[in-house]
Amino acid sequence: GEKPKNGIDFATEEVNENKKMVEIIYEDSEGKSVKGVSAAQKLINVDKVQALFCQLSDVCSAIAPIAEENKVVLFGFTSTPGFTKTGDYIFNAREESIDPGKKFGKFASSKYKKVAILYLNNLTQKGFVEGFAQKFENGGGKVVFIEYHTSEQSDFRTPLLKAKNAQPDVLLFASRVANTVALIKQARELNMDQPVLGPLGIDTKGFLDGVGNMGEGMIYPGTSIPIDNLNPDMKAKIQMYEKSYNEQMPYWAAESYDVVKILDLIARNANKALTSGEIKDKVKSIRDFSGLTGIF
Repeated sequence: GEKPKNGIDFATEEVNENKKMVEIIYEDSEGKSVKGVSAAQKLINVDKVQALFCQLSDVCSAIAPIAEENKVVLFGFTSTPGFTKTGDYIFNAREESIDPGKKFGKFASSKYKKVAILYLNNLTQKGFVEGFAQKFENGGGKVVFIEYHTSEQSDFRTPLLKAKNAQPDVLLFASRVANTVALIKQARELNMDQPVLGPLGIDTKGFLDGVGNMGEGMIYPGTSIPIDNLNPDMKAKIQMYEKSYNEQMPYWAAESYDVVKILDLIARNANKALTSGEIKDKVKSIRDFSGLTGIF
């Protein structure tokens, strides 16, 4: 993703200003597990990296066992439930998707009574929908239709017609950008004018450009940097980012910035080249690291 990459690049430029402490090598998974696995194997076996970063539920879930088997630290930028249970070398910068799903479901239950849900069949969206449905129904709402799809699917007219017949007063589309754009456009083509709820992280430029005016009024959960809790130096870093990238610093960039800073802290304190096993132990021993996204 562009946002995490911006955060990584911004942090790397900072920590390497006087002495090269962190080297970043990029490989593009294109959002596909198979390509992610190939990229991870290349980075481990050819580039001999001590740590990996990953994003997207499917890709991170596929890479995690490889990182664990090879004893290479993996930092995930993913909301996949149970991700870190893969092993001792697996870490995650995000909370599991079931938690924001619960918060969003509670919010939705205060406004709507019947929801139709179409979601991507992966661990992150399944967790998000599970948490949403639980709290939505606890709040007096009812799930009148629910169906999953794959990331390759592009024609949603059949499940949308079923959802329409269930007469919901709100729609929840929990999927990737391309799928969600198609869902919204096809729903409107079928004269489904219900409000649309979306998943965490859907507010990307690709989504906004793709959905256009049809996304007007869409509601989705968001995560923001806790600006009020930051010290002046951290606030200055955010201002520098905004000047460099001509945008307000998104949470996804801040979390990747924090992970690079953690690795830099470990490297500087060690004052020597560390093995992945040593990095793993150092990460586990970190207490009260103050980052842009909070305390680690």
